[in-house]
This record gives sequence, structure tokens and C-alpha cells, in this order.
Amino acid sequence: MKENFEKLLKINELYKTLIFFGIWLLVAIIIYFLIIKPQQDTIEKKNVEYTRLKQKTSQLIRIQRDFEKLKKKYEEVKKKYQMAIKKLPDSREIPELLLKISSYGKENNLNFLLFKPNREIEKNFYAVIPISLKFTGSFKNTGMFFYELGNNTRIVKIRNFVVNKKRKLIYISGTLETYKFIKKSNEKKKKTKKRKK
Repeated sequence: MKENFEKLLKINELYKTLIFFGIWLLVAIIIYFLIIKPQQDTIEKKNVEYTRLKQKTSQLIRIQRDFEKLKKKYEEVKKKYQMAIKKLPDSREIPELLLKISSYGKENNLNFLLFKPNREIEKNFYAVIPISLKFTGSFKNTGMFFYELGNNTRIVKIRNFVVNKKRKLIYISGTLETYKFIKKSNEKKKKTKKRKK
């Protein structure tokens, strides 16, 4: 009887140990699924979100760098455009420019046989004004005339010149080209006037 009781006590000890570990295992499982697992899922989601935001941030940094480069290029192009516009006279300044070109010839003792501004050729934001030109003069004076044209603040190009020499004089015929700025607002006004008509 005593032996049976001792055996029963041993079995009870075994059951107690198993029950004890079973309870702790159950508590551990409950803690894992109710507390740890949701936190792991949250951490995983946060990591995915962090990676996505990090990629987006690096992309935005690249875009900002590209934007800064484009902004710099835009400023350079804008400066060049403004410089070009300064060299292109508007309609009011053309007669003055033509007088200036004519005066360069007279100052250098050139004899103009022809000085005729031709019909304007309209481009995008400017118009080309060809000037038919014939004159006689010495080599030196002709050189000075072309030099002064080159140093003019406005753009004046020398096109298709033919040179003939007769004694000490040279006969030159050809075309000069100057340009004028066309204001877009004027173009729009012209188009709207045409539509109204």
C-alpha cells in the first residue's frame, strides 16, 4: 500500500511538472500570438514602409538635383536669350540702325551706288532684314567699314559679296543682313485682328 502511494505521488509529481510546463507553454503561445506576433508584423510593415520611403527620398533627392541642374541651365539660356534680344533691335530702331550702317560707309569715304533694305523674312521670334548693297572705295576704307559693322552692338552679317578691282578702287556688291525682334504680343494682336475681319 505504501509502495502504491509512493508510485501515485511520483506520478502526481510527473503530472504536476507536465501541467506546469504545459501552462507555461500555453502562456508562451498566448503571449507570442497576442503580443509578439502582432508587433513583429507591425515591425515588418514599418520596415517595408521605411524601405519604400527611403527609396522615395533618394528619388526625390535625385529629382531635386536634376531640377537644380535644369534651373541653372534655364538661367544660362535665359541670360543668352536676353543678350540676343539686346542685339536684336525692335521695329522702332531699324531706321536708326540703317542710318548708322550708311554713316559707317560715308565716314570711310565709300561711294554708295545702292543701299536698299529689302522685304523682311519672318522667323520664329525675329525677322531678317536683307540690305542690298553696292559701293566703291579703297581696300583700307572698305576694311574699316566692315570692321565697324562687326563692332556694332547690333547683329549685322555680311552675305554673298562680290569684289571687283578697277585701278585703285574696288567695286563691291552683295547683301548685309540685320535682324529685328518680333514681340509675341504683337503677333497675337495681329492674329486676333485678322480673325475679327
